[in-house]
Amino acid sequence: MLIRLLSKMPHIVVDGKRYRKCASALVINDHGLVLVGERVGKPGSWNMPQGGMDEGETPAQAASRELYEETGIKLSEGKCELVSEIKSDDKKTFCYDVPGGGWLGKEGFDGQCFEFSLFRLHNANTNEELNSLANLKGLNGEPAEFSQLKWLSFEDVIKTVWEVKRPAYQACYDVVKKMGAI
Repeated sequence: MLIRLLSKMPHIVVDGKRYRKCASALVINDHGLVLVGERVGKPGSWNMPQGGMDEGETPAQAASRELYEETGIKLSEGKCELVSEIKSDDKKTFCYDVPGGGWLGKEGFDGQCFEFSLFRLHNANTNEELNSLANLKGLNGEPAEFSQLKWLSFEDVIKTVWEVKRPAYQACYDVVKKMGAI
């Protein structure tokens, strides 16, 4: 099992606040829909695969690892491919504060800052095809994160994600749209 010292996890400081770096896998299918998972134990709570970055990982490496650990989907030529890391000129753009602090607050973080990476998953355009590829048991010693996966439009992803994450997801959508990826 991978043991990490949370307080030593990669982070950034913005406006005096400490944010944990969080890799997020934005996976789009051939129809431009976004992969989301329903969080275990939180019915109706959907988000993209995500998690803390390990020291020395690039955002794309961490997002690829999180995608595998949480969904069982691996990068492979012709099936699931990295398109690009998603960048913003303002490092606060993809950050969000966590109300009440939660476990992040106990570790000295004010919230998280997403490091989005864009992937394209080919030939898995229905929820049935998507779930036939998935392994939601939790891999690499990590616990299960999602109870099910589905495809949604990016607009619907923004509507269904936890409200504190919505501005970061919206900013990601704006950048990806400018890139012409959706």
